Amino acid sequence: MEKQEIKITITGNSAAGKSAVMHVIYRLLQLVGFEVEIDLSNQFDYKSTADFLFKMMVNETSRIEGVKNKTKIVLEEVQAVRTLNFEKEE
Repeated sequence: MEKQEIKITITGNSAAGKSAVMHVIYRLLQLVGFEVEIDLSNQFDYKSTADFLFKMMVNETSRIEGVKNKTKIVLEEVQAVRTLNFEKEE
């Protein structure tokens, strides 16, 4: 059975802590048993997933504390629009 995909997008200003928050979400989802993939296609700070994970683990506690002290996180759920195909097959 093919799994459905849920994409979580982290948005925010430059240096707001997006990477740190993404790392926290990644680790939490893995901890509870989800299959999680990191999509780095829209950023240029990391060369690979391994590079991202390594850099996030360096000073992890102070990085997270720094983000917690200056950041409010807003969670929003948005449902993707389904399109129906009414064309008849020949």
